[in-house]
Parts: sequence; C-alpha cells; structure tokens
Amino acid sequence: APSRLVGVALLLMFVRLLQQSSTELHRATLTSAGYRKNKIVTTGPYAWSRNPFYVASIGCMLALTLVFDTLWLAIWSIPLILHVVFKAVPEEEALLSQRWPTVFEVYQASTPRWLKVPIIWQHSTAVRSLSPSQKARFIKES
Repeated sequence: APSRLVGVALLLMFVRLLQQSSTELHRATLTSAGYRKNKIVTTGPYAWSRNPFYVASIGCMLALTLVFDTLWLAIWSIPLILHVVFKAVPEEEALLSQRWPTVFEVYQASTPRWLKVPIIWQHSTAVRSLSPSQKARFIKES
C-alpha cells in the first residue's frame, strides 16, 4: 500500500534524524579527554530545531502508524505527545534559560522549538542584534 511506503520513508528519515542528533550532541559536548562539557548545542540538527530528538521520536511514532496501518498506535501516541509538548520541553527550556540566559535567549530567538521550514537561519544575525554587554555574556556562556 502507498501509505506503508510513505511510512517506511518517513521512519527512515526520522531514525536518521535521531542518529544525527545523538552524534551532534556527543560531538559538541565531549572533550578530547572524554569529559562532558555543559553547553547548549546549536549545530547540526539543533541549528534548525531546538528539540530534534523529540521531533524525530514523535515522527517515528507517527510513521509507524502508517507502516503498520493502525490507528491504535496514533491514539496511544497522543498522551506521549501531550507530555512532550506541555511538560517535558517547557521544563527543559526553563532549565536552559536559567543556566545559560543569554545563549539560550539568542538560540530561542533564532531557532524554532520544533521545525524551521524552510530551513533558513543565520545565527550571526541574532548575535549581531545583542548589546555589547549581552555579547560579552554570550561569549562567556558559550
């Protein structure tokens, strides 16, 4: 069935996004000695979505509804999606805003919470709009 083929294509795309997000997160936050750096990752998939893991996970669940041609999986996904949208992401973003206020403010202003369509983004534009004291804090927090 065509819907299953679309589901498989979407599933492969979202699994790839999960892999790219994981790779970028580890690349950006590990030092050469293997220690973790605490920072906001703004490169790779994080340049066009503040939450690529959640986008990919939700996308995988919805793609599987097409692959298996079942409405039950979509219905079962609703509470998980609501939890992510209304609890998990706002709590995580509040923590990031508290820990790195200037960096997260720039990131939040320049990168959408879910998806940027079309993918057109200039990080430097957001940084240029900062005052000199904000730029100094941004550099310090980065």
